[in-house]
Amino acid sequence: MRAAVAALLLLLVIAQPQPAVKIVVYPSGYARITYYASVTALVPETFKEIGSPQLITAYYTNGTPVPYVSQNGTITLEPPYNGTVTVDYYTESIITKNSLSWTLNISTPYTAVIQLPYNSSLIYINRVPESVSVVNGSILLTVAPGNWSVGYILAPPAQVSPVTQSYQTYYYAIVAAVVVLAVAVSLLVLRRRRRTSSIESLRDLDRQIIRYLKDHGGSAREGEIRQALVIPKTTEWRAIKRLEREGIVKVRKVGKDNVVELVNQ
Repeated sequence: MRAAVAALLLLLVIAQPQPAVKIVVYPSGYARITYYASVTALVPETFKEIGSPQLITAYYTNGTPVPYVSQNGTITLEPPYNGTVTVDYYTESIITKNSLSWTLNISTPYTAVIQLPYNSSLIYINRVPESVSVVNGSILLTVAPGNWSVGYILAPPAQVSPVTQSYQTYYYAIVAAVVVLAVAVSLLVLRRRRRTSSIESLRDLDRQIIRYLKDHGGSAREGEIRQALVIPKTTEWRAIKRLEREGIVKVRKVGKDNVVELVNQ
């Protein structure tokens, strides 16, 4: 489609002395303005800007850049030699959007070819264009110099078939399950490592308490532990609190005494 539009614009350049303009409208609300003109060496060539330009470039057909000045709504070229020059830039100032549609508003002193976004629908135009065509799913409007207002609606997003959607849902469910499983395994390994590391760093008294609990079925009263190991009540309390913080034991109240139990023995 680019080749077809370029050929049309080159014909316009040859057929008339004024520049030809191509306006490509994007779904994002930006437009690309491109001028094509024949220039004479050392003779300034001036273009009236359509919209507020961003990222201006000017070059010959062989890619050689052309010096230019942009000011007061015009772009002035200073061509070093004869040839055909392309000037292009981007703008968002010529497109507006309401809740339902987009509108392109331009004032052009040149004949222009407007290319609407792919698969968009033309819903309004304020004048009769010189020609209308559709190339590869895009509407092309050739318009004469003057003020133009063009309303259009973008194509809806591509629809996904129920079968494809079900496969996608199934795929994402499997991925999610794998991720959850991997996280669970990682947490389990980390917890075991922490538990092993904690046990290895225990004090001798803590180890004695654990050994006593293992020898007595995994649980015992604090009084029984204290008497068996012959330790003060405060010393026992501190040791059990350390083991409880590490998640090795848990303490539950039974009557007037506390029962210490191993966790995951």
